[in-house]
Amino acid sequence: MKRDPAFVWETEALRRRVGRRSAPPPVPPVEPHDDLPDAPETPAPQGPRWVTISEAAAAIGSPETTVSAWIDGGRVPAQTSEHGRLVLLSSVVDRAAEMRQAQAATPATPPAASVVQNEIPAGSMIVPRDAWDRMLDQLGNLHEAGQQLADARERAVQAETEAGFLRERLSELRDQLEQGTPSTASTSPAMPSVPSASQQPVRRQGFLGLVARGLRRRS
Repeated sequence: MKRDPAFVWETEALRRRVGRRSAPPPVPPVEPHDDLPDAPETPAPQGPRWVTISEAAAAIGSPETTVSAWIDGGRVPAQTSEHGRLVLLSSVVDRAAEMRQAQAATPATPPAASVVQNEIPAGSMIVPRDAWDRMLDQLGNLHEAGQQLADARERAVQAETEAGFLRERLSELRDQLEQGTPSTASTSPAMPSVPSASQQPVRRQGFLGLVARGLRRRS
């Protein structure tokens, strides 16, 4: 049986189409349109931007003292101009970003109240401040009274010691006086005799009698 030529031609065409890859359709060229607005031009790269301290602080939302501290510490570059000190804006922004990242990475510290609560030992109790101060004052007064009592006891012991020493000394002096009294009386010189009071009126009466007798003789 002879094959139909038309059938053979269609079969060969299908084989060729399957065996090769289909090429992408051509892209039509874009023609310029005068009625469309001009596209924005790509900005040319700019150099480092130097700004004042106040502008840099406003850009990062921080106080000016922070930027000044960074400049003084040499953390950001700066230069002096007729408008004052200028700082590189990109360096300030990078420094602020680093600080924020460091603060975010730092773990938050627990509140002070919880720390104090953990440090309180078991079995403790809370005492009002006024009562605590009064108790401390009373303890101070008791301590001072104890010192005074100790001083008084020490003085009493010293006084008792001195009194015992004086008693012993007094007894020794008494013994010496008792042992030395006879010899002292024998060796002492004789004291002159003093006329008694009964003899003085006699002498006075005798003198008056002589005077009376002389007056009588003259008369």
